[in-house]
Amino acid sequence: FFFFLEIQKEHGSLSKYLWSFVDGKPIINRIRSLSDVPLASEEAKVMAKEMKKKGLKFFGPTIAYAFMQAVSVKKLCFEGSATIERTTGL
Repeated sequence: FFFFLEIQKEHGSLSKYLWSFVDGKPIINRIRSLSDVPLASEEAKVMAKEMKKKGLKFFGPTIAYAFMQAVSVKKLCFEGSATIERTTGL
């Protein structure tokens, strides 16, 4: 719980903190198949390091990446899907 208070004090909100890892814009990963889904990303590795510094011992890059997807900071879209067109206008 104190972790969230520390982030709020430093960054103003958890949302601002999370978006800071991707410069305020969602990162959209286009994939062709489930085997192309990465387990982590550079942003997730940085986030995991930061979280560990703040005391979250079991928050590694894979968990960070999944969390980023859950809050739409990172998005996975299958190539040719309506999601890509709706999200990016491509």
